[in-house]
Amino acid sequence: MGIALLALAAALRLWRIGWGLDEGVSWEDERLFWLGWLSTFARPTTSCLLPGSLIYPPLYGYVSGAVFAIAVALGLVSPSGTPPHLEALLVARVVSAVASVVGVALTGLVAKRIAGPRAGLVALALAAVVPLDAMQVHYASVDPLLTTITAATLLVTLRLARTPTVALAASAGLLVGLAVATKYTAILLAAPVAWAILVEAPLAGVGIRRIATLAVAAALGALVGAATGCPSCFLESHKLLAAIAMHRRMVAWAGFPTDHLVPTLGWYGRPWLYELIASLPFLLGLPLYLLVLVGVARSVMRHDRDDRVLLAFVVAWFGVVAASRVTFARYLLPLVPALVPLAARVLAERRGGVAIAVAATLYGTVLATSQVARFSWGSQSAVAAWIGSNVRRPDEKPLTVEFVSMLKGGYYRLGRPLRRAGFDVTERQDARWLESRPDVFVLPDWHAMALRRDSPRSPATRSLDRVERGKTDYVLAHAIPSRWYLQRRWDEWIDPGLATQLYQGDLGFRVYVRRDLRPETGYPAAP
Repeated sequence: MGIALLALAAALRLWRIGWGLDEGVSWEDERLFWLGWLSTFARPTTSCLLPGSLIYPPLYGYVSGAVFAIAVALGLVSPSGTPPHLEALLVARVVSAVASVVGVALTGLVAKRIAGPRAGLVALALAAVVPLDAMQVHYASVDPLLTTITAATLLVTLRLARTPTVALAASAGLLVGLAVATKYTAILLAAPVAWAILVEAPLAGVGIRRIATLAVAAALGALVGAATGCPSCFLESHKLLAAIAMHRRMVAWAGFPTDHLVPTLGWYGRPWLYELIASLPFLLGLPLYLLVLVGVARSVMRHDRDDRVLLAFVVAWFGVVAASRVTFARYLLPLVPALVPLAARVLAERRGGVAIAVAATLYGTVLATSQVARFSWGSQSAVAAWIGSNVRRPDEKPLTVEFVSMLKGGYYRLGRPLRRAGFDVTERQDARWLESRPDVFVLPDWHAMALRRDSPRSPATRSLDRVERGKTDYVLAHAIPSRWYLQRRWDEWIDPGLATQLYQGDLGFRVYVRRDLRPETGYPAAP
């Protein structure tokens, strides 16, 4: 059964793993943060060990780059391919997928350690279908690897709390260091290790000298792990300081569309509450979320040694990460190896718990599958195809097409298919729409949603209102909605920003055509 569940986890994560890359298109953040550096591993030199930026620590890049270099050496990838190597991004995604499956297995082992084999199997099933975990591997991202290292750290720390040896303390510290070399916020993993040494060891009768030795071993292990995973953090400390300063500015700015708290969300649009009400149900799926709440409550009431260690991590991670006004649900992904075992233990101890676990697993499977199916750039190509087939200028000159841009980046991926179709394309920032009176105007649904969510009284939103209410020279001619997924209505009700994730590509688009270009027969009815 365990092998079958791991196969399910692998299937959800590897399905559509290469989306977009076969068309020469990647997610914008992959290109910005990883593509250039990973491409250098096609012909690796010592310079590969020192990335140009430490916005993210380099351990994930090292692992992905090493696998990419091996693939090139084995002839699986051509080293003379047209740079930059999109194959490197595929390798990075596969690395994330493999790490995620390993993390699922480790989560099952955490549950087995705290509550026995039955709980371990239940946790394996629940973790296999966590929707955000399955989604997150579909672009190059550090979070799946971080979650896996977190699971390994918790597993070792639980043993350390029971058997406080120097070897286990050093191992736990080493894993904390490697986690920090994956993402800086992983320093919070020191909390359960410190709890095991400074609280659980004294309760078990360990003396002060032994406790000091354990603490030193853990600290040295963490230092070795961090230096191994991020040598640049020590050799080029100015890059580290610059990266930390940039992250602080981003958290303080909290201005990226839909990914920060705003008054339009209502009473839960504030730190801690939002993550509890919105982020965790999106991350886990509603059934598992409810089971996790029961599991955490039960753990607080039991508060045995294992509970205290896991809760030390949950409180530290959730308390700090959820305190900001940034709302990236993936920031809570490392909580999965702690929360899922607590839910699994409750189910394993109750009559009918297995049936509930099966139902939650089936729900998670459908939810994860429907979410992964949305990774596509197809709607962008469909917009270009529809315009080319249905809109003509009387003088037969190339159509002028304007579309909304964001942050001067390729997040919407509209420019390429529109230009390939032969149109004269212009990108416009907010509140400057239709200045040049283009023939066609394309508005992403995601962008319209972001304006209404984040700045309902802004000039850009007023421009949006004019377009949508027909107070311009443009008429809605065609619409391509974003795809359905299980739980969409709930997510959209809680926060419209959850219903369509920018990194999935499937954003929904509306095509507006200047009224004087509309034929007498009209256009096909918009879906």
